Amino acid sequence: MDCMESERLCAYLEDILRMLGVTVRYDDLKTLDYPSKGGICRMKGQKFLFIDKGAGSAEKLRLLTDGLNGMDLEGIYIKPAVRAMLNLDM
Repeated sequence: MDCMESERLCAYLEDILRMLGVTVRYDDLKTLDYPSKGGICRMKGQKFLFIDKGAGSAEKLRLLTDGLNGMDLEGIYIKPAVRAMLNLDM
């Protein structure tokens, strides 16, 4: 997958997460006391997916996919090819 295609896929997955009520944030996570590449969390009832702004395309895709796995995707249309490629739980 080329870089442009990867970025389009990341944007598509971000849109799906937003439809599910998840706020996707890109921050400099290396400056934290507990450095991380990112992940999903809940704060004050709101779901967030944090991604280190220095993460490469493969890491972004992994984090976005991890964020979608385990979510209730019923009623959310995800292109079948994308769903199969990312092995999203159905």
